[in-house]
Formats: sequence, structure tokens, C-alpha cells
Amino acid sequence: MRFDTAGAVLVALAIVALLALWVRLCVYPLVRASAVLLRSVWRARAGLNPATSPGRWRILGLSIISCALWFFMWLGDQRSFGLDLFDVHGPAEYAIAMLIGLVVGVAGVGFLYVAVVCFAHAKRFDAVPASGLRDVRPPVLYLRSFDDDRRTSRHIGLAGFKTNTEEGEIAEIVSRIGPFVAVGRPGESLSYFGAARVSLQHADWQDGVRQLMATAQLVFLRIGSSPGLLWELDEAVRTVRPEKLVLLIPLNRREYDEFCERTRGSFPCQLPEYQGRRIPITSIRAVVCFDHEWIPSIVPVQQTKREYWRRAAASAFSTDVFFRTRSKLRDVLEDTLGPIVRRATDVSSARTYAAK
Repeated sequence: MRFDTAGAVLVALAIVALLALWVRLCVYPLVRASAVLLRSVWRARAGLNPATSPGRWRILGLSIISCALWFFMWLGDQRSFGLDLFDVHGPAEYAIAMLIGLVVGVAGVGFLYVAVVCFAHAKRFDAVPASGLRDVRPPVLYLRSFDDDRRTSRHIGLAGFKTNTEEGEIAEIVSRIGPFVAVGRPGESLSYFGAARVSLQHADWQDGVRQLMATAQLVFLRIGSSPGLLWELDEAVRTVRPEKLVLLIPLNRREYDEFCERTRGSFPCQLPEYQGRRIPITSIRAVVCFDHEWIPSIVPVQQTKREYWRRAAASAFSTDVFFRTRSKLRDVLEDTLGPIVRRATDVSSARTYAAK
């Protein structure tokens, strides 16, 4: 009788363990994916209001993608140029099929690019001016050439149905320590999404930039060659503590060497050798930081091109591509800029503790 009771208990425990394992491996992922999908669809629904300008741009982008998918499905079901693309024989038919495939691939990239431009333009309507911020913490200042706004807006991260630009992802990363602010382009009625724009009068913009530098916790400077940016660089080196200055490097080796030669007299040190990495998802290739004695260190983007493509290929065959809560762009920027932001948080906390 004891054996039967013990055996029944063991069988019951085994059944419970198997049931728990089934729930963890089968039910939980489905519930999680469903929750993420419903939340993403609900957010997308709110952003697809045709009565608003961003809603109309997003609907246009989705319509372009839908039309492209319909066209490619229709093409695959037809006899193009009297040829069944899925049943070819002989060199001539193979050549025609490859040519058609090349044309379709180029057209697909073109459709996708136009759709991305629509989504990026819709994102601009979500931009908030610095005057509308409720965050009273010291800001993180973003200095760049105005022409770089268009370039960074083309790098878009996708998480579920949520899109975000490169600048917007950086803004979310630095939001742990303070609001992300930048000087707005004079006369620009529709700002790019990301850093909250500060409006400055053209006559006294330099004084405004000096005030922003004086109050900033960190200064992110995206290096370039415009005269205004070079003045901001000189002013940042002169007035900002070195550990608060972060250089974002979007340049290749030749452009970086030219920048180092042009700014040789601006820094009290020699900038490090180029170690940038170019991956398609972000325009940033490396980051340069300084310690309190102006000793520089360069950190390449924390993914190699091979690793990026390996992860992209792996995610293409995973359901996470549809239910991601964080974009691949965010992952790359988080790995690269996250340690810098955490270091600034630790320094700020230490100073606050010392002041008490």
C-alpha cells in the first residue's frame, strides 16, 4: 500500500512537472507574444489616425508596403514574359529569371526605402520642443551639424510596430540621467524626432550654446566640418570638463584623419587612432571619451559587421522579429553608449553624496 501511495505521488509530481514545462515552453511564449502584439497593434492604431498629419504619413508608408507585397505575390503567380519563374529550363530561361529577380529585388528595396522615408517623416510630428519638457534635471546636450539631422533620421529601429530614429534611441538611452536637448535649426518649422530642440536667436546663439554647456551633465558632439560645429567644439574643449565630453564618430578612416588634422590645435591631446566599425543599422562608427586629464580613449561600435549580419540572419528565422520590445538599433547603441551614461550616473551620484 505504501509503495502504491508513493508511486502515485511520484507520478503526480512528474505530471505536474511536465505540465509546468509545457506551460513554460509552449503557453508562456504564446501569451507573451500575444500581449506584445496586442500592445503594439493598439499603439499602432493610435498612430494611424487619418485625421492627423503623422497618421496620414504612416498610412501612406503602410500602403506602399502593402502594394509592394501584393505586386510581388501577383508577379510570382503569373507567367512573366511567357516564363514560369518557378519552373525554368536551360541557360536562356535561367538568365531571364535572374534578370527578373534582380529587377524585383531592386524594386523591393526602392519600395521599402520610400516607406521608411514616410515613417521617418511621420516621426517628426512627435518631436517635443525643449520649452515643453517637464523634466527639470540638468540636460544632456547634443551638438551636431544641422545637415546631419537628415542623415540620422534615415536610420530607423523597428520593435514590433514601433519605429524610432537613431537620435530618438539615443534620447531614450540618456533619459536615465536627464533630458536630451539640442539647438534647433533656425527657421525650421518641423523638427526631427529625438533631442528636444532649443530655439535660439541668430544674433546670440553662441551665448545660448555656452549656457547649455554650462548646465549639461554630458555633451555629445557628433563631429563634422561645418564652421558652427567647429566653434562649438573649440568652446566645449575650453569650458566643459573633459570627462563630460563625448565625441560621436560617423566618419570613415580618411574623413577622421582629416578631422584630426583640422582640429589639431583644438584639443590639449592627440586624438586616438581610428578604430571605427561600419554596420548598416547606425551611422555611428565609434565613440571617443576623455578622462579628467584629457587622456582619450576610442570605443568602436560594440558589434562587428560579421556579428551584425549573423544576428540579423538568426532573427529573420525567429518570431522575435515581430514581437521585439527593443529594436536592433537600440541594442547596438545601448551596448556602445550605455556604459558612458552609467558612468555619468555614478559620477553624479558620488557628487551628490559628497555634497551631503
